[in-house]
Amino acid sequence: MVFQDVNVPQGVRIVEARLKICSHTEYLTADVYGTIRAEDTDSAAVFSGLSPIWNRSMTSASVNWDHIEPWSPDTWYESPDIAEVIQEVINRDGWTQGNSLGIFYSTRKHEGGYRQFSSYDRGIDYAPILEITYEP
Repeated sequence: MVFQDVNVPQGVRIVEARLKICSHTEYLTADVYGTIRAEDTDSAAVFSGLSPIWNRSMTSASVNWDHIEPWSPDTWYESPDIAEVIQEVINRDGWTQGNSLGIFYSTRKHEGGYRQFSSYDRGIDYAPILEITYEP
């Protein structure tokens, strides 16, 4: 996910950050062991065939977000606090308020489960939300 025009100044202290995603379907209910990281760059480019995900460097900070319970369709789910992940990007010398921030959610154990969640392509009402609370 790429969040554009992130309104967080460089070098502030991130108090809390959470990712909110809306399930697309109740597809597969097997356990998912996931990890959230951010792109380790000053301003993330939009994902495209010319700029694939696998060519991007990620933050060393990460937060696990596991899904053990089945999902219900069109339901919002909130990540654990990912402040340390966001902090690593915001602390970059080249970060500027209004830059774009790339967030990756991937599995860390291959148990065969997965979840489908909505993107901006499904409509703005279903697009992932990144909430960041900071202090100077």
